[in-house]
Amino acid sequence: TTADLNALIHRILIWNSVKLPGQAGFKNRGLMHNFLDVLIKHFIKCGDGLSSSEKFEDDMQHLDFLSRSIHQLCRDIEIASVSLWKRTMKLHYTAALQKKIRDYTLGVEVESCYPSLGRLLLIRVMGNVFSVTDYQHDVITPMILYMCQCLIQSPVNTPRDVASGLMLVSLILDFTSETNKYVPEVMFYIRSVLGIFMSTKETKNMTWLSSTSKLSVVNYSSLSWMREYASSSDGECSTISYSIFNNWSCRSSVGDLQAAGCSEEALSHFCSATLHTLYHIASNVIDRYRDNVAFTEMFVLLRDDLQ
Repeated sequence: TTADLNALIHRILIWNSVKLPGQAGFKNRGLMHNFLDVLIKHFIKCGDGLSSSEKFEDDMQHLDFLSRSIHQLCRDIEIASVSLWKRTMKLHYTAALQKKIRDYTLGVEVESCYPSLGRLLLIRVMGNVFSVTDYQHDVITPMILYMCQCLIQSPVNTPRDVASGLMLVSLILDFTSETNKYVPEVMFYIRSVLGIFMSTKETKNMTWLSSTSKLSVVNYSSLSWMREYASSSDGECSTISYSIFNNWSCRSSVGDLQAAGCSEEALSHFCSATLHTLYHIASNVIDRYRDNVAFTEMFVLLRDDLQ
């Protein structure tokens, strides 16, 4: 059970604590460094299974426990954990993204260039473990650059890609909430996804959103159905469910999605939730930079899109 697993991890951390006196505590530093790697991989695995979990609440509690355990362990071994996080970031994020984009460019079928749900949730943990307000940080700065690269280079072909991008945008805004650092990739992605809900004629007039543009990341032809389903929804404000990261979200067309078990109600809910999320993100960004001297230049293009 979840309680048993939490107790097992807790006992391992206590029995092998680096705070034990003498030689025992010193030897445990190497053991706990390796166990931190185990916890990180276990967190990713549990996070990936969250979208199809039948025990959602239990799994969320386990992920919360893992987050606190990882945070405490990083505080105990301090500097030694930085090298592990940098290796994790290269293995599970930057190297994986470069390979997927290269394969996609060569025509190889790629499920998604965006990180999985577990890896997205792990980014949130990084923001809790390390300081996000430092001007330059060995872990957080490369992670922000990675997220920005995802937003401007990863193709958006499926509902899962849309949700992943919006989650990355939210994480970037969360990381920069105290410093108020302006990240242009956020506005780029907001405008790109907003283009899905414009008519075909309006989208073609925006040359940077056209399918021939080198700046285009959204496949508007495969996601054009989202505009219709958003207009036919009941208008209730909702949030994007974790289930969007399930297997059916790897399909792009309505027919494939329905064949994979996605109902009309689920499609309408997702499209409505996407618009609702876009609205809240845009409102958050506008409120943050309202007093900035460059406010007009930052948001003139978004204003034109909305008009």
